[in-house]
Amino acid sequence: MGEGPSRDQISSINLQAQITGWQPREQVKAYLRSARCLVLASLWYEAQPMVVAEAAAVGVPAIVADRCAGREMVENGVTGLWFRSGDYNDLRDKMTILQNSETAARMGRAAYDRHWKAPFTLEKHLDALEHCYRTILTGGIHTGGNIVPVIGQIN
Repeated sequence: MGEGPSRDQISSINLQAQITGWQPREQVKAYLRSARCLVLASLWYEAQPMVVAEAAAVGVPAIVADRCAGREMVENGVTGLWFRSGDYNDLRDKMTILQNSETAARMGRAAYDRHWKAPFTLEKHLDALEHCYRTILTGGIHTGGNIVPVIGQIN
């Protein structure tokens, strides 16, 4: 889903690839519901890709790079898998694991249960982002839920 500068390269490497371009929200949901897994192979750290939460909300496990912020939403081996960022062979191996229908279904159920236990919302995302920025601005280091003061105090 989506569009980008690598579209032609992806199409030439994988003739079976279906690159849909940008889609309306309801179409995205329909695609997600029919997927075995979500693969987020971004080489960028990303701010926090909401698509990982959207996939979990419909019971789809995710495969994400270990250096992607999306990994915070994936419990490795339980709700999806992490692959070594930039390692094509490791990504392929993780995709092979989820070719097993039972494994994909088990991880999908776990992703669904984890998501709906405490749904990730835009409001939660914005609150966490604001907290991170405030921490940095007051001289602390945000370390994924822990704040390490560096200079001064955090209010």
